[in-house]
Amino acid sequence: MKKLIPIFLLCGWFICFGAVPARSCNPDINPPLVACDSDVYVDVATGPVTFNSDLVLAAASDDCTPANLLDFRLELDMTSSTPPTDTSLTVSAADIGEHYVVLWALDQSGNSNKCWSTIYVQDCTGDPGPLCLPGQNLTITTGQTVFLYDDSFLEPIPQCWPNNWTGLLTLDNGAPVPYLELTSADAG
Repeated sequence: MKKLIPIFLLCGWFICFGAVPARSCNPDINPPLVACDSDVYVDVATGPVTFNSDLVLAAASDDCTPANLLDFRLELDMTSSTPPTDTSLTVSAADIGEHYVVLWALDQSGNSNKCWSTIYVQDCTGDPGPLCLPGQNLTITTGQTVFLYDDSFLEPIPQCWPNNWTGLLTLDNGAPVPYLELTSADAG
């Protein structure tokens, strides 16, 4: 029995402190992990819109700083070598179009990381939403397969989209799908 106790203590020490890597926050040298939403739409029909990181942030975490204590900064259409000071951005009718938003996440030790999101600034005043092209004809040769997506049927003009909008298509009263796959067998 006397020989088992020192071996157990040695094994217990090794398992707890030797074999399992401990995270080191002193010093904290790892930057936060940050992920952005890919496409975000902002409507400036009623005037300028001010937004913060919540608009583009998908997820963030850090090995030492709790997520709720991470600091977020924003840049529009540029990337600095160091985090900016802005915690919000304002867009207006002068900014209509496609822009890139750079979101920086900073931990309590000053480590930083960034991600990018595409933001579409639009003025949807009086806009009924997506406009479809009038009747279209499609020619499919024998053995050919054609994939059609929602933008295959939309007017080639700026459209007003709500955030997280997904176009779905139906064929012959079928279930809505993100795309249609047609072959010559579908002619008619």
